[in-house]
Amino acid sequence: MSSENTKQIHIVKELPVARERAFAAWTGPAHLRWFSNPNTPGDEPISVDARPGGFWRQRMLIDDKTDYVTGGVFKEVVAPKRLVFVWGAENGWPNLKDNLVAEVTFEELNSKPNATRMTFNMTLPDDWGDKDVNQCRCGWSETLARFVPAAWA
Repeated sequence: MSSENTKQIHIVKELPVARERAFAAWTGPAHLRWFSNPNTPGDEPISVDARPGGFWRQRMLIDDKTDYVTGGVFKEVVAPKRLVFVWGAENGWPNLKDNLVAEVTFEELNSKPNATRMTFNMTLPDDWGDKDVNQCRCGWSETLARFVPAAWA
């Protein structure tokens, strides 16, 4: 799951869907429900402006005490190959101001029809301790585990 760099999150998923469909699951508001914590009500609005400088915002309800808006700002959008965005939360952790940059790439698998390799990479701040690194890594692992079934739903 992670590379030798302990401040790096590196997650690879092979998906039984076309690259365009996997990409749309990251950029279409109707498809982004997978990202929310399962406690978040299904009727919460999600806004996405998938272009460089555009925002992505959605509510994340973890429990009775943890409720915030998460999302990011797109830096690069190359459909259906690559997304780069600054990720974080408003009034949550990590904060959007922490400038955590995520890169998601989508590669067609020529050996399988309608199959895609999705690769997620994020470098975490050098000043983060093990607890923060592990919390962020586990959060993304859980989130991307929800992505896999959502990509072909």
